[in-house]
Amino acid sequence: IPIIAATTTAGGVRSMTAMYGSLLGLKKLNLLDCISYITGLSGTTWTMIKLYDDAYWSQKDLEGLINEARKQIMKNKLCCLSADRLKYYEKEIWQRHLESHKLSFSDFWGLLLESMFNDKPDPHKLSDQREAVNLGQNPLPIYLALRVREKYSTLDFKDDLLLFLFDFAEWMEFTPYEVGLLKYGAFINTEDFGSEFFMGHLMKKIPESRLCYLLGGLFKPLDLSVKYYAEQGIPFPKVGLTEKDRKHPKECYLFDKSASRQAPILLYFPLVCDTFRKYKAPGVERSPSEMEDGRLDVSSTVFSPYATGMLQYTEKNFNKMVNLTSYNILNNEHLILQALRTAIERKKQLKKENLLPSY
Repeated sequence: IPIIAATTTAGGVRSMTAMYGSLLGLKKLNLLDCISYITGLSGTTWTMIKLYDDAYWSQKDLEGLINEARKQIMKNKLCCLSADRLKYYEKEIWQRHLESHKLSFSDFWGLLLESMFNDKPDPHKLSDQREAVNLGQNPLPIYLALRVREKYSTLDFKDDLLLFLFDFAEWMEFTPYEVGLLKYGAFINTEDFGSEFFMGHLMKKIPESRLCYLLGGLFKPLDLSVKYYAEQGIPFPKVGLTEKDRKHPKECYLFDKSASRQAPILLYFPLVCDTFRKYKAPGVERSPSEMEDGRLDVSSTVFSPYATGMLQYTEKNFNKMVNLTSYNILNNEHLILQALRTAIERKKQLKKENLLPSY
């Protein structure tokens, strides 16, 4: 059986909404239950936190979760800056100070995000999500964030992000069980994140933070991933995007060519609106009155209703994004199944030759 991971990228509310549609498409194909891991950063972590409130979310109809997300994303966000909310933020941050947490602007940002997409404070902590995975009933969630070394920022390296990622930042992984940096092989129990350690020993226990304080991340483009794996000697398929692909990307790309048979098989779904303009479902053309439902400007420009900084969508735009990303999954079922078949055959061959890595 192949190990399948669904990896997502950042993009604020756009990626948050798009992830719901992609998961809905996988659910309709009866493939959601085949996934072992889901990774998220920035906007998609907001989706994941809502999903894992329910210990059996992937076994249920996703429409209820999508309806709740629609309500929160349509909500006017100015209420999050009311006098009462500001007093609440001050009280929460003061409590964190009393608990000896190191404070930063991200604490305030986390509280704002919580208010934007919830009707009330969420008491859950990351370690609470063990209940959602302890029976293998859902994929293991992996939340990603970028740890930047002191005195540096991403703006210092806007012309060379690869140098920045290699030399001045480290990717951190957060799961319900452990938190750490794969680069150093250093991990601690999730409930101890934020506590003080010395030489690997817990010196001062600090209460585990609520999930809202862990929100955040940074976009990691496909090109940087390819270069990173090559530099680190990690098997990865050859990714060939032509200039035409970059200007007019397809709905899905299958990358399965590599010098190493132990390299993963990559299915890449860029956010594009292509055949969805003409079809409302695979093979089902739109009527003239339905053509408007297939028109989306999915770019991140300030003129798009899905611009990265947009925190509120209309009901129509929310529905369009969910329908688009669900359609793109459904319309490329053949490539998904082809990738699964290739992975199964490759794993059989590696097992036959005793070349599978040991864990």
